[in-house]
Amino acid sequence: MQLCMYPITGYESLSMGACCWYNLIKILIINNSKIVYLQPLGEVKEKYISKVVLSIEKFYGFKCIVKPMVSFTNDILAKSKTRYEASLILKKFESKDNIFILTEKDIAVKDKERKSDEWGIIGLGLRPGRVCVVSTFR
Repeated sequence: MQLCMYPITGYESLSMGACCWYNLIKILIINNSKIVYLQPLGEVKEKYISKVVLSIEKFYGFKCIVKPMVSFTNDILAKSKTRYEASLILKKFESKDNIFILTEKDIAVKDKERKSDEWGIIGLGLRPGRVCVVSTFR
Protein backbone atom coordinates (compact mmCIF):
# COMPACT_ATOMS: atom_id res chain seq x y z
CA MET A 1 0.00 0.00 0.00
CA GLN A 2 1.45 3.37 -0.98
CA LEU A 3 0.90 6.37 1.23
CA CYS A 4 0.25 9.54 -0.72
CA MET A 5 1.12 12.82 0.99
CA TYR A 6 1.74 15.96 -1.02
CA PRO A 7 2.47 19.30 0.61
CA ILE A 8 0.61 22.10 -1.14
CA THR A 9 0.19 25.70 -0.08
CA GLY A 10 -1.92 28.67 -1.11
CA TYR A 11 -4.66 28.43 -3.72
CA GLU A 12 -3.65 24.91 -4.71
CA SER A 13 -5.07 23.64 -1.42
CA LEU A 14 -8.49 24.79 -2.61
CA SER A 15 -7.95 22.85 -5.83
CA MET A 16 -8.40 19.55 -4.03
CA GLY A 17 -4.94 18.40 -2.87
CA ALA A 18 -3.28 17.35 -6.10
CA CYS A 19 -1.88 13.98 -5.08
CA CYS A 20 -4.98 12.29 -3.67
CA TRP A 21 -7.18 13.98 -6.30
CA TYR A 22 -4.93 12.56 -9.04
CA ASN A 23 -4.98 9.10 -7.44
CA LEU A 24 -8.77 9.09 -7.12
CA ILE A 25 -9.22 10.00 -10.79
CA LYS A 26 -6.64 7.39 -11.81
CA ILE A 27 -8.57 4.75 -9.84
CA LEU A 28 -11.84 5.83 -11.46
CA ILE A 29 -10.36 5.44 -14.93
CA ILE A 30 -8.83 2.04 -14.13
CA ASN A 31 -12.10 0.74 -12.63
CA ASN A 32 -14.16 2.28 -15.44
CA SER A 33 -16.35 4.01 -12.86
CA LYS A 34 -17.87 7.34 -13.83
CA ILE A 35 -19.42 8.29 -10.48
CA VAL A 36 -17.78 10.08 -7.57
CA TYR A 37 -19.63 10.54 -4.29
CA LEU A 38 -18.69 13.78 -2.55
CA GLN A 39 -18.98 13.34 1.21
CA PRO A 40 -18.89 16.56 3.23
CA LEU A 41 -17.37 15.82 6.64
CA GLY A 42 -18.54 18.44 9.11
CA GLU A 43 -19.81 21.81 7.93
CA VAL A 44 -18.37 22.62 4.48
CA LYS A 45 -19.04 25.90 2.69
CA GLU A 46 -21.13 25.60 -0.46
CA LYS A 47 -18.39 27.34 -2.50
CA TYR A 48 -15.99 24.44 -1.79
CA ILE A 49 -18.60 21.80 -2.58
CA SER A 50 -19.53 23.57 -5.82
CA LYS A 51 -15.89 23.84 -6.88
CA VAL A 52 -15.28 20.12 -6.37
CA VAL A 53 -18.51 19.14 -8.15
CA LEU A 54 -17.72 21.46 -11.07
CA SER A 55 -14.18 20.07 -11.34
CA ILE A 56 -15.33 16.48 -11.34
CA GLU A 57 -18.18 16.98 -13.81
CA LYS A 58 -16.70 19.51 -16.23
CA PHE A 59 -13.01 18.67 -16.25
CA TYR A 60 -13.15 14.89 -15.85
CA GLY A 61 -16.63 14.24 -17.24
CA PHE A 62 -17.67 12.11 -14.26
CA LYS A 63 -20.99 12.36 -12.46
CA CYS A 64 -20.70 13.77 -8.94
CA ILE A 65 -23.30 13.00 -6.32
CA VAL A 66 -23.19 15.06 -3.13
CA LYS A 67 -24.06 13.02 -0.05
CA PRO A 68 -25.59 14.53 3.09
CA MET A 69 -23.12 16.02 5.55
CA VAL A 70 -21.73 13.67 8.18
CA SER A 71 -20.65 15.00 11.57
CA PHE A 72 -17.22 14.41 13.07
CA THR A 73 -16.92 11.78 15.78
CA ASN A 74 -14.31 11.33 18.50
CA ASP A 75 -13.03 8.04 17.06
CA ILE A 76 -11.23 9.91 14.25
CA LEU A 77 -9.55 12.53 16.44
CA ALA A 78 -5.75 12.67 16.36
CA LYS A 79 -3.68 12.25 19.52
CA SER A 80 -3.78 15.97 20.42
CA LYS A 81 -7.60 16.00 20.16
CA THR A 82 -7.31 19.29 18.20
CA ARG A 83 -7.42 17.86 14.68
CA TYR A 84 -8.40 14.69 12.87
CA GLU A 85 -6.33 11.68 11.82
CA ALA A 86 -6.63 11.26 8.04
CA SER A 87 -5.87 7.53 8.05
CA LEU A 88 -8.70 6.95 10.55
CA ILE A 89 -11.06 8.92 8.31
CA LEU A 90 -10.15 6.70 5.35
CA LYS A 91 -10.73 3.54 7.40
CA LYS A 92 -14.06 4.80 8.72
CA PHE A 93 -15.37 5.64 5.24
CA GLU A 94 -13.85 2.65 3.41
CA SER A 95 -16.15 1.71 0.57
CA LYS A 96 -16.49 -0.01 -2.77
CA ASP A 97 -17.80 3.31 -4.11
CA ASN A 98 -15.54 6.20 -5.12
CA ILE A 99 -15.75 8.64 -2.24
CA PHE A 100 -14.17 12.08 -2.10
CA ILE A 101 -14.37 13.29 1.51
CA LEU A 102 -14.19 17.06 1.85
CA THR A 103 -13.71 18.89 5.14
CA GLU A 104 -12.77 22.32 6.42
CA LYS A 105 -11.16 20.91 9.58
CA ASP A 106 -7.44 20.34 10.07
CA ILE A 107 -6.25 16.81 9.24
CA ALA A 108 -2.95 15.11 10.00
CA VAL A 109 -1.01 11.86 9.69
CA LYS A 110 1.73 10.17 11.69
CA ASP A 111 5.02 10.89 9.95
CA LYS A 112 7.95 8.69 11.01
CA GLU A 113 10.46 10.58 8.84
CA ARG A 114 9.70 13.81 10.67
CA LYS A 115 9.25 12.00 14.00
CA SER A 116 5.81 13.53 14.35
CA ASP A 117 2.62 11.99 15.68
CA GLU A 118 0.66 14.69 13.85
CA TRP A 119 1.91 16.15 10.60
CA GLY A 120 -0.66 18.53 9.10
CA ILE A 121 -1.63 17.67 5.52
CA ILE A 122 -3.94 18.83 2.73
CA GLY A 123 -5.18 15.40 1.72
CA LEU A 124 -4.63 11.67 1.89
CA GLY A 125 -5.46 8.76 -0.36
CA LEU A 126 -4.20 5.18 -0.35
CA ARG A 127 -3.32 3.14 -3.39
CA PRO A 128 -5.06 0.82 -3.94
CA GLY A 129 -8.18 2.39 -2.59
CA ARG A 130 -11.38 4.22 -3.53
CA VAL A 131 -11.55 6.85 -0.81
CA CYS A 132 -9.61 10.06 -0.27
CA VAL A 133 -9.92 12.94 2.16
CA VAL A 134 -9.08 16.57 1.39
CA SER A 135 -9.09 19.50 3.78
CA THR A 136 -9.48 23.18 2.87
CA PHE A 137 -7.91 24.12 6.22
CA ARG A 138 -4.33 24.73 4.96
